[in-house]
This record gives sequence, structure tokens and C-alpha cells, in this order.
Amino acid sequence: MLQSRAIKLVTDQVLLTKLVLGLYLSGDLVKDPEDASSDIHLHLVVETGNYAAVLLQRRQFLEAYYTILYFDEDDNSKIIRCVFDNGVIAYLYVIKVEDIRFLSGIKIIFDNSGFLRTKIATNINSNYEITELMNEFSFNLVKYYNYLRSENHLSILNSASRLAIVLGEFLKIQALETKKVCTVEDLQYIADDERRYKQALKTLQINDSLMAVKLMMNIFDAFINEMTIEIAEAVNIDLYLFAKERIWKL
Repeated sequence: MLQSRAIKLVTDQVLLTKLVLGLYLSGDLVKDPEDASSDIHLHLVVETGNYAAVLLQRRQFLEAYYTILYFDEDDNSKIIRCVFDNGVIAYLYVIKVEDIRFLSGIKIIFDNSGFLRTKIATNINSNYEITELMNEFSFNLVKYYNYLRSENHLSILNSASRLAIVLGEFLKIQALETKKVCTVEDLQYIADDERRYKQALKTLQINDSLMAVKLMMNIFDAFINEMTIEIAEAVNIDLYLFAKERIWKL
């Protein structure tokens, strides 16, 4: 397949420079290596000191495969889009090692020190925990709605308390993941979530838990809107939306 040959020749040229710490693929080719219509998304991981040198050699890397018909660089992200004369399309990314976040849905081509593998393993574990907690939150939200309808006050409080426990565990994982790649803005998100969570707990009482649950749903909604494709495919969003729609009408 044309893409396989392109990846082989380009990565061979990159590795000759001895300037990269890792190489990996993302996108549709990871899921289906035989898909001849997929674009190539090749990522080069480098130390900060080698970043500028690698940027200068990107066209040379790509020319190792075939004649280039179109070559364009995004000024902000520095991502290269390249169309070869035979129709193959490739995107080339250069990433500083300190900017690597937790990875999923990738295929490692070269990993000099095993660094990329540690990132993938951690992300798989956290994704699984996040998915399980999101589904548990959704399931308990349905139970809470049913108890509200039956006016079973003790069960209402128990299910609302369970929602608070699940959301608390969820926020802990999110905070840990964010702090590993933290910026001032990221830390502000954590502080805002913790503040709203504490506010929800203060309103959690046997006679009026509805306000607390609505506050918890507001926090949960923010993560629903930003979750990765991998998590979205494993989370029962319909269950959450079913309960949310009905609870907001109360």
C-alpha cells in the first residue's frame, strides 16, 4: 500500500538525523492499516534543543518518499500538510517532549527510551476509570429521578449522596491528569470544579437534594462536552441525557 511505503521511507529519513526521541502515527491508519484512502498523520517527538533543527528538515523528510505536489504549513501549530504527486496526503507534526500529553489511539513507530509507551499505558488506565465513573454517574442519576417520582426521601438522599461520591472520584482523576500537564488556565478549571462541587455538597440535604444534583450535572456537562472520542464511544450518553432532561424539568 502507498501509505505504508510512504511511512517507511519518511521515518527512515527522519531516524537518520538522530534528532528524534519518538515517532508515532495517529488517525484512521491506526485502526485500519490497509485503508488506502486514509491520510497519514505522523508525529515526531523531539527535545526542545532539537526542535528548530527538525522543523527546518521537514520537507526533506517528506521528499524521501515521492515528488511533492502541494506543501503548506500552519503558522500557529507548525503542522505540515503535504500532497504527493501520486495522491497520498500526509500531515507532519513536530512535538516537544515536554508537551506530550497522555496518548491513546496511536501506533508507535519508534520509541527511543520507552517514553511513549508509559504515556499510552497511563492514559488507557485513566480512560477506563473515567468511563466507568461516567457510566455509574449516569446510572445513579436515573435511579435518583425514579426515587424523586416515588417521593422516597431516604432513597433520594442515598442516591444523591452516591452521585456526589462518584463525581468526587471523577474530579480527582481529572485533576491528577490535568496537573501533569498543568498551565495556569488548567489549574483554574480544577479550582472552579472543586468550588462548584463543594457548593453542591452544602445543598445536599434530605428535604432538598435537587439543587445539589443540578449543580453536579453542571460540572458533569463540562466534561461531556470535552471528552475524547475513545471515551465517548464507551460512555452511555443517552442514559445520562434521558435523566438530565427529566430532572431539569422538575
